[in-house]
Amino acid sequence: MRPVTIAVLLLALAIAPLPGAAQAQSVNGTEAQALRDEIRRLNERLNRLEDASPGTKAAFFLGFLERARGRFPALDGVSLTECVRCGQTTTGSVCAFCKLGEQIRGSLPLVGVTSPPRVEPVDPPADRGLIAGGLPFADRGIELTRSFRALKVWMSLKAHGVRQYARLIEQNVAQAHYLAELIQAHTVLQLLAPVSLNVVCFRYRPPQAGESTLNALNRELLLRLQESGTAVLSSTLLDGQFALRAAITNHRSRREDFDALVAAVLNIGASIAHATA
Repeated sequence: MRPVTIAVLLLALAIAPLPGAAQAQSVNGTEAQALRDEIRRLNERLNRLEDASPGTKAAFFLGFLERARGRFPALDGVSLTECVRCGQTTTGSVCAFCKLGEQIRGSLPLVGVTSPPRVEPVDPPADRGLIAGGLPFADRGIELTRSFRALKVWMSLKAHGVRQYARLIEQNVAQAHYLAELIQAHTVLQLLAPVSLNVVCFRYRPPQAGESTLNALNRELLLRLQESGTAVLSSTLLDGQFALRAAITNHRSRREDFDALVAAVLNIGASIAHATA
């Protein structure tokens, strides 16, 4: 079979209408498997052509679209442009993904959702903690360099499966609720936001400390906790209150890790409170 015939057959199968009930019933399992095997063999041939001459598949595809233009319905008044935020193709100035991000960040209203606590960026000292020297800690990993982002997701799902990921996510959510229970068991710890998924925001609040001193106390506590190597928490401001923020995403985390975290927060917090009393 000629290469162009292979490409046209594959693309025609991709856009062909679904068979009716009578047609679907006339194809038994053996015939369906034979069809899938043939498509796989044709796809392998096309991939070999692409390896030998990069751009071949794109040329076949664009040529097919040009020849099949009459089969596609016209959409009057619809034009494609680039999103002003991310540069992806969209029909408006801002794509749906960027709009969703803006809604989450609070720049657009979320219909039917109660407003969450106001979240503000936090700028800790650049000479201490995880971002000492001014370089964000998260930018130090190769995973944030320019890459084929979807490939990592696809390979992980193929290797581990969706059910395994679901189980680990549920495990992290359960650990977040466990951490919240530990926090609520101590009078000097205060949960600053409800725990619904895997993020826990709290602070150290000794009874003798006034509200005006708590932000500085917890900022120093966070830096000492990071420098101790016991745990890597981040921070945020919730309605003006400095919060220790635990985002639980590690599949290796165990409950004893959160026991150690709470113990470290209590010890460091007590040390700071005693020194400033």
